[in-house]
Amino acid sequence: MLERLIVLVEEPSMEVALKLLLPRMLGDTDFEIHPFRCKADLLDKLPSRLRGYKSWLRFQVVNRVVVEELEAWFFGDWDAVRTAYPRMPEAIPRQARYRDPDAITGGTWEAIERIFKRAGYFKGGLRKLELAHEIATHMDPARNTSGSFQAFRNAVATTLAGFE
Repeated sequence: MLERLIVLVEEPSMEVALKLLLPRMLGDTDFEIHPFRCKADLLDKLPSRLRGYKSWLRFQVVNRVVVEELEAWFFGDWDAVRTAYPRMPEAIPRQARYRDPDAITGGTWEAIERIFKRAGYFKGGLRKLELAHEIATHMDPARNTSGSFQAFRNAVATTLAGFE
């Protein structure tokens, strides 16, 4: 049985989202999330962190790099976005440029901020921690269409299955 899952993330909004999502994905399995300031900070500190984990008995590393921003995961569960923010347009996931959440050009963060502003939210700028909390509260891991989210979800499921 997997005793604890440790997840390293590149920024605090991903930590906020995963604190809400992982309990639904892991059941009773304990987890820790370690946020870094940015991708460069994570990559800089990763070698020493992994050397430290090497000394743990029965420690297994499963590497999954989330290529897209957290906002791609939000585009992948637009129902959760609309539940948290009802004025958001329903048709967004049917528009060609948003159909594949991980292939949105010009940055998913910038795209979602534009859509939120047009809907009357976050006029002073996107508040990523608030956004992560509000949307992740309503996300359903089984329905998310983001390929990067599916890869993460499958890695978690595979890791859990490997310890049963």
